[in-house]
Amino acid sequence: MELDKTYKDNFLSQMFNYEHVLMLDILRKYKPESLTEIACGWGKNLRLVFDHVPSVKTVTAIDISPDTLDHCRSVLTGGRARYIQADFESIPAQPLDSWVLAFNSLMYCEPGTLVRLLDALSRKTRYLLIMREPSCSSGHYKIRSDISFFHNYELLLKK
Repeated sequence: MELDKTYKDNFLSQMFNYEHVLMLDILRKYKPESLTEIACGWGKNLRLVFDHVPSVKTVTAIDISPDTLDHCRSVLTGGRARYIQADFESIPAQPLDSWVLAFNSLMYCEPGTLVRLLDALSRKTRYLLIMREPSCSSGHYKIRSDISFFHNYELLLKK
C-alpha cells in the first residue's frame, strides 16, 4: 500500500488547515488541562494539541482500531497519554476528560448511536468540541454514503 506509506511518512509534516487553526485557537483560549479525542486515528490532532496548547498536560486517545492506537502511541511520546480501544457504542462507559474532541469522526456514527453518545457525553463531560463535521440543516440526519451521515448537530445538541 504505497499511499498508506506515503501518508504515514508525511503524517506530522502536513500543513495545518483552517479547522486545525480554529481548534488550537479555541483550546488555547479556554486552557483545558486534559482532553479526550474520540476516533483519534493516528494521533495528529492530539500531537498538534501537545505541541501548541501548553495548558494540556494529558490526553486520552480513543479509537476502534488497535493498529491505529499503536501508531498513535508512536506519535504521542512522553507518557502523557492513555489509550483506549472502543467503538462509538462503548465510549460512554470509558473514563473521559472534561474536554472531548470529535474531529471529522462523528459522521461515521449511526444516528441512533450518535443520540445516545451525545446524551452520555453531555452528562459525563464539561465541553464537547465538534470540528470539521459535515452537517445538514433539516431533520436529524441525511445519509451521506453507505458508511457516513450528515447530522444536524444544532438540533441534536438542543435535546
